[in-house]
Amino acid sequence: MKLQIKKISRENLFKLIDSLCSEFEVIAPVKTGGDIFFNHIKNSSDITLDYINAVESPKRFFFPQIELMFKMDLNELKTLVDKEERKTRKKLIFGIRTCDLKAINGVDRFFSGERTDSYYQKLRQNTVVVNFLCNECAPECFCTAIPGETLYCDGYDLRLSGLEDGYLIEAETEAGKEILKKNRLLFSETEKRDFKLREENVKILEEKIKRNNPFAKTIENLRKGKVSSKAWENIALSCQDCGGCCYVCPVCTCYNTIEDFENELIKRYRYWDSCLFSGFSRMVHAYNPIPTPGERLKYRFMHRLKYFEERYSSAGCTGCGRCDVVCLGDIGTGAVLMKIKNKEPKCSRSL
Repeated sequence: MKLQIKKISRENLFKLIDSLCSEFEVIAPVKTGGDIFFNHIKNSSDITLDYINAVESPKRFFFPQIELMFKMDLNELKTLVDKEERKTRKKLIFGIRTCDLKAINGVDRFFSGERTDSYYQKLRQNTVVVNFLCNECAPECFCTAIPGETLYCDGYDLRLSGLEDGYLIEAETEAGKEILKKNRLLFSETEKRDFKLREENVKILEEKIKRNNPFAKTIENLRKGKVSSKAWENIALSCQDCGGCCYVCPVCTCYNTIEDFENELIKRYRYWDSCLFSGFSRMVHAYNPIPTPGERLKYRFMHRLKYFEERYSSAGCTGCGRCDVVCLGDIGTGAVLMKIKNKEPKCSRSL
């Protein structure tokens, strides 16, 4: 599909956001207590554009941390669905960084794989996604350090790129083009130097991220199984078993279900889980195919950096670095890759 590309000033961008708020349920980066979170906004005054990334990804708006699946009346043995809880409104998520956009693409593939997850699809459908290209990185960012990854990604409806005097705005889908059409008076035509400046900025930032976190060779060795079992067990000694890395991961889709009995109703919920918890893989008669912390940590990393990509043709780790920020044991993805990199002569041997 051919892109439509325009230019918009910072002042007009806020006018565009106000226009979008009148049409969509807009979710955007909001500063709360010094941190940035994706949250609902009423108008452009609620939003911040000065941020590197949010504390959490916007995944929870499609895949809630705790979600009511259905209710059942025990007397009638009949399932009850609250239509108000399942109502779908047109949503627009504004300001998604590329790492989170790649994550949404992966989660989309997971929940529409062998069987389509109707709960996810009902919340995901009718959602417009506005990608905001990064112009700076945090120390923990390592997106372009993953072999083959760049700051660009498909799957957006609109994409914004910062310039000296405004932004490039690109429409990839019909939904995005419709927004450009409805708000055409806010845009101006682009110039060749706009694209040149954007490409220069992107290249500089991609190289900076690679220099900050030179993990390419380490990731290749990990994918080839060249990290010993002893190395994984030693690293896992620092795990606090809190699950924080999984909860902030924009790609993680691990969940469990639970039933709650209340009067004559059974309510089934699903909630986020973690593959690092010992109970996650435990089976009947307490058999656990992944019994040790080291094995579970190895499985998580192999899944994120190898198996997910092989199965879904989408990144299982997008290099956002959130797990490094929240990990109490200093074994987020970036930290583990650095530990492996610093000990490669010892760790890089076949199992």
